[in-house]
Amino acid sequence: MKFSQRIGEKPIKTELQINSMDDDLRVDFEDAKYMLVSCSAFINYLVMKATKSGIKF
Repeated sequence: MKFSQRIGEKPIKTELQINSMDDDLRVDFEDAKYMLVSCSAFINYLVMKATKSGIKF
């Protein structure tokens, strides 16, 4: 028995609508490079924080 059934809740149905915007999907080199560098820096930050906290990978 699911948790929501045990407490008498009804599941919430959600829908995701994705609009097709072909003109907005163009990404410049500068945008891609910015995202790559930003994500890399964030991951490095998380790795350093985890290492200092004693979390091992």
